Amino acid sequence: MSTYDLEVWTITPDGEMIASAGTGGRVTGIKKVAQRYMIALLQDLNPAKPKLGRRQPYGSGFLHTMKSGEMRTEMDVMSAFSLAKVQARMAIQDEETDEDPPEERFKASHLLKIEVTPGVMKLHIRIETRTDGIDVIYPIRTE
Repeated sequence: MSTYDLEVWTITPDGEMIASAGTGGRVTGIKKVAQRYMIALLQDLNPAKPKLGRRQPYGSGFLHTMKSGEMRTEMDVMSAFSLAKVQARMAIQDEETDEDPPEERFKASHLLKIEVTPGVMKLHIRIETRTDGIDVIYPIRTE
């Protein structure tokens, strides 16, 4: 049985994730998985405090590493993403149940490209479920 989440981000036709206008829209399927993945990727990891009812701590260390100023090169971003994507995967898969439909079950993520411009870094990420995939672009302010 498919369930829905409230929309936090809208995915534009060119794949960029932007903050939702707060309309209370619903997301399902691959867009729901993409949204959950980005929340897990961007949520600061606190291993000492797993969310109630969870086996794993929620989040990743990606934003913390970014804020620390340790990411100076594309290789630094790729390295931080490699660790963070594992943490985000564990967080998402900890929420899944056997009753979730395949299109709402996370399978993998891949950093396709990093686009750096003054003040903004855009991560081009491929997010896959058991049945589908979507390419998203997530802009992160760097200043």
